[in-house]
Amino acid sequence: MRGYIYFALAALCMIFPGVANRYDGRTGEYLVAFHMEPGGYFENAVVYVADHKFMGALGFRLGLRLSDETIKSVDVIPAALKEGHVPIYEGGPVENRQALTVLVHKISGEGEPSWQAHDYATYAQSYRGDLTADVIASYKDDDYPKFWLFLGFSKWVTAQLELEIMRDTWLVAETLDMGLNSMLNQGEDTLWHKAFEQSSKDSKKKLGKIY
Repeated sequence: MRGYIYFALAALCMIFPGVANRYDGRTGEYLVAFHMEPGGYFENAVVYVADHKFMGALGFRLGLRLSDETIKSVDVIPAALKEGHVPIYEGGPVENRQALTVLVHKISGEGEPSWQAHDYATYAQSYRGDLTADVIASYKDDDYPKFWLFLGFSKWVTAQLELEIMRDTWLVAETLDMGLNSMLNQGEDTLWHKAFEQSSKDSKKKLGKIY
């Protein structure tokens, strides 16, 4: 039944482009790996969905902090960020050594996520001030940094994420009891178990009595 709903939505968006523009899917929510292939990239993963439109979705895997050695070896990362020892995380398997993304905390309008993703180099050009300096200062001065950096990202094409959710590949949590700051500072296994407990509250019909 759910599959027919997704296909009906896809057809509606193709006929009426305005509907597609208003579709926000799972934007601002969290994906928790459930029926994943053992040993696959997303096994035990928790992913923040930064943007989900009709044409696809963009997300960032949480809990995979890169080593200083890896960060130093990546050319796309500004030297000042390397020298400032700013934490950078692996966001996904797509362009995971070529694309640097910054998640910026913003006080958003109703229905918009509080963390919004931008290509680092592009955002730095339009940013009012010195983005790199502000990122470094945020980690030195703030208990809750306003910026998070990811190398690489997770990406889905049209209807792919909807179908994966339909097949129970992912559980979904609209919110988690801990903020993104807390989640990024958790080890991946610990984070998955905490996120699983929260998502299971939203997915009891999928989990049944076993969990």
